[in-house]
Amino acid sequence: MSADARRDLATRQGELVRALVAGGPLPSGFDDLRTSTTSGALLRKRMRGVERTWPGLARGLGADYRVYFAAFAQAHPMSGEGLYRLDGRRFTEWLLARGEEPSDAGRLELFLERLSGRFAFAAMGFPGWGETRFGVRLPHIGIVQIRIPLYLGPNRLRGVRLEST
Repeated sequence: MSADARRDLATRQGELVRALVAGGPLPSGFDDLRTSTTSGALLRKRMRGVERTWPGLARGLGADYRVYFAAFAQAHPMSGEGLYRLDGRRFTEWLLARGEEPSDAGRLELFLERLSGRFAFAAMGFPGWGETRFGVRLPHIGIVQIRIPLYLGPNRLRGVRLEST
């Protein structure tokens, strides 16, 4: 195969991938129905992956989980890392930015995810539980949390994060 043919093939493959997972236009020569079916299957696979990785979030949203996630996925293709953990984090932060309140179990998953860096600090309120948590992750020690039985409000502690590499 010549270099030009390889380049053309790579371009067409990229267009097909964008059509399947990012809502891009369908390249010529592909069947609309089959491509749509495949695209839907990939979306459901992505949804299930995030649902398994972030069960509290999915359970807390109930039937709305699929509706919200489909809207999120259309606007946010999966990151190059392909990790459901990171996809779930982006989804939860997207919900919060839109003013949608995930359950406290979903917020706890986000809180712990924000503490997954080498050194990180996070603060988050949990309205259903009536508490606010502060946490820090320290090298060689792990995560230390402080729980205060006082909810400081939805906008006051959206999840402050400091990280050092």
